[in-house]
Amino acid sequence: MKDTVLRLDERRTMDKQKALESALAQIERSFGKGSVQTVQVMGPKAALKLTTARYYTPSGRSIQRGDASDLDFEALGTPDEIGELEERKRSLPDSLLFKTDMGREVYGGGGVMPDVIIHPDDLSEVSKSLLQEMFLKNAYFSFAVRYRADHPRIPKGFVPDAALVEEFRTYLREEKEIDFSDEAFEAERDYIRDFLQYTMISQYHGEGTARQAVMRADLPLAKAVELLTRADTLADLFRMAREERQAALEVRKTAAVAVPDAATLPN
Repeated sequence: MKDTVLRLDERRTMDKQKALESALAQIERSFGKGSVQTVQVMGPKAALKLTTARYYTPSGRSIQRGDASDLDFEALGTPDEIGELEERKRSLPDSLLFKTDMGREVYGGGGVMPDVIIHPDDLSEVSKSLLQEMFLKNAYFSFAVRYRADHPRIPKGFVPDAALVEEFRTYLREEKEIDFSDEAFEAERDYIRDFLQYTMISQYHGEGTARQAVMRADLPLAKAVELLTRADTLADLFRMAREERQAALEVRKTAAVAVPDAATLPN
């Protein structure tokens, strides 16, 4: 489908296409920064942050997230944010509901809500601890440097095989002295392999080539390609986004029914 923009946004992003409301947004709700602030230093340990301007999109909405006294959009940052948004639409103040030039309903006061939400995989605390220590000890980079000393070339589409992943596991334990269980490593094997692939290709061929090589593991990108492939028109794209939201809402309702109320449980 030509002349169509599908934005892959995370919480921190905000740019012209999102501001002009001309793109289908995907991934996570943005942070909600719609103001211009000036910082005045008041002393060695004090400063005054003064809001000097606010930004409004062409439809007239402000994406600035309010304080605790405003509508509670924080709940929309949970994995149920699509369901939360759909359920709250009827109770939203009219002042928070806007329409874009194409007639889409959008909401102000809580960042830019994506048309399609894709949440990153949840990590257990054990997995988080392992991955964090690997980064802190620069394990990927140092392993790639050592590997390159013995292997002068790798192809641009290089993928670490099972033997190399096992070698990396041993390296983590013996060289980097990282303590972890085999269960924790296996739980994140795909992620570890993909990031090892990225680091090694980057060492040999640069970051641009590395990014292209690991795109196959990028869930949001895969979803974007799927949507653009299925849609013939922009109207189709927005219709599919509505269907995605409705499907997410149905899953949420089904999950809620599956969990019995504590009051109905036998003593």
